[in-house]
Amino acid sequence: MHSPSDRFARRAPAYPPVAAQPGAGRMTDAQQTRDLVRRFYATYHSADRDAIEKLLSHDFRFTSPYDDAIDRATYFERCWSHAGTFAYLDVKELLIEGDTCFVLYEGAAANGSRFHNTERLQLENGRIRSVEVFFGRPQGETSDAGSDIRALVERQAQAIRDKDADGVMIHNAPDMLSFDIVAPLRQRGAEVVRERLQHWFDAFDGAIGCEVRELEVATSSDTAFAHFLQRFSGTNTSGIAIDMWVRVTMGLRRIDGRWLIVHEHMSDPFDPDSGMALTQLAP
Repeated sequence: MHSPSDRFARRAPAYPPVAAQPGAGRMTDAQQTRDLVRRFYATYHSADRDAIEKLLSHDFRFTSPYDDAIDRATYFERCWSHAGTFAYLDVKELLIEGDTCFVLYEGAAANGSRFHNTERLQLENGRIRSVEVFFGRPQGETSDAGSDIRALVERQAQAIRDKDADGVMIHNAPDMLSFDIVAPLRQRGAEVVRERLQHWFDAFDGAIGCEVRELEVATSSDTAFAHFLQRFSGTNTSGIAIDMWVRVTMGLRRIDGRWLIVHEHMSDPFDPDSGMALTQLAP
């Protein structure tokens, strides 16, 4: 069954329940499913977490090209920050088949770039048990590689704030080469880099501050590079406050349709007289 387009304004209230047809008594199962799904998208678009919590089952799972059946808690930690950030979400088609619902929708990010996604929702006992997202773009449009890479850098920065090693590493190629600001001289392979990253996360007591400034991106076909200044702040497990800026350069390749980091270089300038890194410098 297909529904008309449902345009959600940025601050629109949650989509109202579908009214029963005259003489129908109560909503059919299909109408109840349609109402549940519409409310799900409306509450996500308005970033109403209290409302969406009530729509998801306790064993809810979320899958996307970046997330492999993550659980409910991880979904809110990793993905909820994107809720309410879209200019619009426009449901184009909604197909119900038993306890499965397929939704085709178009949206636009705050910068105006459009996307065209399909999602498969599994329902159980009046709640959404799982969502699987298939990314895409409107026919005839091509990806803005610069915007994609900027979004990748921001997602990675958010994963650092969340101390989510998997969220950082999902953007790295398996055979990536890393030049870190600490020993060793170089690191090869995502697994080695992930181990070092987790060790760094564990050295902080509490949250990590992460800020990106002066991001510049250049792309050509399936190759790109980016450079920016990145600030890290927090308190380590010894009680020492940390607040430092580093220089970051990334080399990326588009592999199987996804931009992945194949080379990463982080550095600080040093004082040639003392031989010490100048970690106190700021932009």
